[in-house]
Amino acid sequence: YTPPSGQQGLPWEVKGQNFGTWLETTKLFISDATRAFTIMHPRGGIGGPMVFALLGMSIGAVGGLFWNLVMLLGIGIFAGANGQGDAAGPLAIQAITQVGASIIGTLLGATLGLLIQSAIIHVCCMIVGGGKTGFDATFRVLAYSNGALAFLQWIPIAGALVLAIWVLILV
Repeated sequence: YTPPSGQQGLPWEVKGQNFGTWLETTKLFISDATRAFTIMHPRGGIGGPMVFALLGMSIGAVGGLFWNLVMLLGIGIFAGANGQGDAAGPLAIQAITQVGASIIGTLLGATLGLLIQSAIIHVCCMIVGGGKTGFDATFRVLAYSNGALAFLQWIPIAGALVLAIWVLILV
């Protein structure tokens, strides 16, 4: 990806905020994170990166939710095959609870969670002499890292672990 007319900025920042630029920005972080952070605007507010993180985390949450619901379906089929037909009600309640928790968790994670995490990391950076580009830059790094890699939750079992390690490396 080369920004137009030599401008700096990620596709999400330069071309507008939509699924196509989210995908383009995500590909850039996966293929060349150093370049992505080099062209990222360090300032400019937290709204755009927060929306990027929310979109990416929503895609990941759907993946995680999918596998949870598949597991619940498997439990229901197994329970029914073993003559425990009364398991359907509790499993339905569990499925509805998981959907609600996924929605609330994604919204809180992409907003309040990123703000708190960014504040803690920014203070730690300031203690060791870093953080000179401001809180915006710290928040942007966390938002883009989490938003670009959250799709890994679509990988059953290992996806969340790979996501956590890869985000830690990017940050």
